[in-house]
Amino acid sequence: MKNRFALYALALERFATFADKTQLQVKNGYTLQDKNFYLNVDLKGKGGAIQLVDANTKKIDGITNFDGNRLNGGRHIIIDGIRLQPENTATTIGAAKWDGTATPAVKNSVLKISQGEEILFVPVSDLLAKDTATSNSDDFREISHLPIIAPDVDYKIEWQFPDGVAVPGAAEDAPCFARLEFHTHEVFVK
Repeated sequence: MKNRFALYALALERFATFADKTQLQVKNGYTLQDKNFYLNVDLKGKGGAIQLVDANTKKIDGITNFDGNRLNGGRHIIIDGIRLQPENTATTIGAAKWDGTATPAVKNSVLKISQGEEILFVPVSDLLAKDTATSNSDDFREISHLPIIAPDVDYKIEWQFPDGVAVPGAAEDAPCFARLEFHTHEVFVK
């Protein structure tokens, strides 16, 4: 993954373009903060479309640091990287090592983020941590168009599995958890 300082500069440039396009009033400037968001999911038996983040999503340490599906006024999130880490040996999310193997259903699914319109659509196979990574940040798939989640409007993070395909369920008695991590820059407009 690119140097975080270079991504910081790109995020600032992208936010300035976004502010101009949406006629966002930035009277007193803004601050930018590097932040990772994460979401741990139990996928056992799941298929179709799964809403990962909605109005009822609550921040729970060790499970997710997302809190609902709407950002407070003045807060924007710019996504510059995403990775997926599967787990299929632990019996609980809390015991996961995040070094498992993704099932075919997971590999053939897609991740979507939308806010009125689709702002990100990526095959999950692109997000899987690579065995060749030499550092923690090498595992992230760069998101070159730097999508922005804006405040005061509901957004959705959805995992879509292929029609008629599901992650193995209770009958197979095999756990299947996944951890999605998002490298982001949070922009707070003053």
